[in-house]
Amino acid sequence: MDYLYEQLKLIKGLPALRIGEGTLPTLEAFISGYCDRQREIFGANGSNIVLAPEFQDFVGTYYGVDASKSGWVSLIMNRCGDGHAAFFKFYELLDVYLDNKGVKAEKLAGYRHVLDKSGARDFHAKRWSGETLPRFDSAKVFYGFASDFLSDAYLENRANAHGGVSAALLSEAGLSRYLACPGVAKAFEKLADGRTDIVLSARTNEAQRLAAVGRGLEMRSDLIAKDALVFVVSAENPVKNLTMGEAKMICSRDLTNWREVGGRDEPIHFHQLEDGLEFAVQEIFGFVPAEMIMREEIPEVSSEPLRSVVDDKNALCCVAFSRIARDGTHDGTRTLSVDGAAATDGNVTGGLYPLMFGVYAVTATNRHSDGCKARNIREVVEGMSCPRGQALLKKAGHVPLNLGRDG
Repeated sequence: MDYLYEQLKLIKGLPALRIGEGTLPTLEAFISGYCDRQREIFGANGSNIVLAPEFQDFVGTYYGVDASKSGWVSLIMNRCGDGHAAFFKFYELLDVYLDNKGVKAEKLAGYRHVLDKSGARDFHAKRWSGETLPRFDSAKVFYGFASDFLSDAYLENRANAHGGVSAALLSEAGLSRYLACPGVAKAFEKLADGRTDIVLSARTNEAQRLAAVGRGLEMRSDLIAKDALVFVVSAENPVKNLTMGEAKMICSRDLTNWREVGGRDEPIHFHQLEDGLEFAVQEIFGFVPAEMIMREEIPEVSSEPLRSVVDDKNALCCVAFSRIARDGTHDGTRTLSVDGAAATDGNVTGGLYPLMFGVYAVTATNRHSDGCKARNIREVVEGMSCPRGQALLKKAGHVPLNLGRDG
């Protein structure tokens, strides 16, 4: 294993160069190929495969599930929801496993506490200063959670009555420079340039990842919560339900008349997506609707996008479920079901509503040569996955990971 582990350490530093991409399935293919070759050369005793079954048992114990029903790759992938995030989680788990190799099976339960020695569980008890505070950029749709997180972690719960923190309060505390909402495309530019540390967004697209690789950076996307894409229409609209296929065709602008989905012979006035939701569309349907959201005839969305639907009986507005959960819908509007599932709290948190997408904390893993800065960024991201961070995500209307399909 010593040689294999040395190779794994080299891959961790430059995965794109050594195995093509920094994803767990790609890394698994490398490990499997290495072990198969060892067996061919040295026989059954020559491969020294420490990743099974002991490592699989360890991963199962860490996640509190029966590891005999799934491989360690499936366990990590199911929890992380993204191959890139799972790649880094694998290394965290492997390092702790190797540091504690030889510990008896009955003590495996203690491994989780060993892994949490980074302090993520006690994140909110840490005293942060301007020198240690990472900088956030957020898609508009996730700004509520970002401001709550800053308020809870750094401002000692000085939140306003709505559970958020006002721009004035951030400014008063000198923290406004640590949280920006410049638009998701600009946020990723700032991350690549080193002008921000953490971007809250739906999944990054391939163009952003390749642009980062071109600069010698590796983008890490940590799944911190789930959300859902919801269609809001006028209460006077007779359409009640869309199929997944119809929803996709509306988003791609291949379907433009309500008659095609059982409504009146009227054009569908598709209102512009909130900032950040274009990547949700990519995760759900497999494309970024850039050509759609740039069309001049599509109305601009104000800070209250649902208001534009009230007076337009042919409007259809895409918003995040978190907005509906947090603010409700306007009088005169309602949400559409998709494949017969209504966009209710029970259906979304239970995974029955089909238009789900991930909420990610995206970082550039090899941006900082300063180990202390890198650790601070990591602690903040891990803090979002700890119970208190998950409670803040739920408060902001998102679906915590412990309520998702793997919870």
